[in-house]
Amino acid sequence: RQYIGGTLTGQPIVDALLAYKRKECDDRGIQLEMETTAFPLEGFSGEEYVGILGNLLDNAMEAAERTTKPWVRLKSFKASGQWILEVTNSKPIDEAPLAGNMETIKEDKKNHGLGVKIVKRIVKKYRGVVNYRDYEDSFEVMIAIPLAEIEGRNTGNVEVPDSLLKIDIATGKYIAVGPIEGFANDINDMSYDYSTSTMWAVAQNATNSYSELFTINLETAAT
Repeated sequence: RQYIGGTLTGQPIVDALLAYKRKECDDRGIQLEMETTAFPLEGFSGEEYVGILGNLLDNAMEAAERTTKPWVRLKSFKASGQWILEVTNSKPIDEAPLAGNMETIKEDKKNHGLGVKIVKRIVKKYRGVVNYRDYEDSFEVMIAIPLAEIEGRNTGNVEVPDSLLKIDIATGKYIAVGPIEGFANDINDMSYDYSTSTMWAVAQNATNSYSELFTINLETAAT
């Protein structure tokens, strides 16, 4: 409670965590910038909020601390039905975390490096994606999770998919490919074949009595 220093997101657990991380950054000489224009207030458990934000900020702070001018930036916003979370930090130019498959550089690998796996597990639960970008002197982690998944798991009513979007990873912009049809339920699983521009999606029928297999053209959204 002693770290609650104001309302940043409207979610008490997250506000307390961010206030604590702000104090940590101040104590360690790290410049922290936070822009939380939108934040999901329901859907995640307290452990999941901490699992995502705590681990991403801890990793960012550790890397930033190894630079001469350490900084960390957090952005949270909504776009095209997605919750987007970006955590960017300064890092040494000679470090290449992607080359090491995001493994910890600490010697005690058995007891460190679990944060990345925890984040991936939570994001996968909500059918989101995690993207990493190395800019040599900085590093960015971007998470995109459908708001329907977050809100739907809280209400028990997930929205039916009705459109296909694709994201330009370089710019973070979403492009609407087109409407998709025929779904009576949310998608349970999917797979891609980029050589044929095809996505396969499995969803239950309207009465949940059997599963249906859909093919979706990634270029036209034809279903």
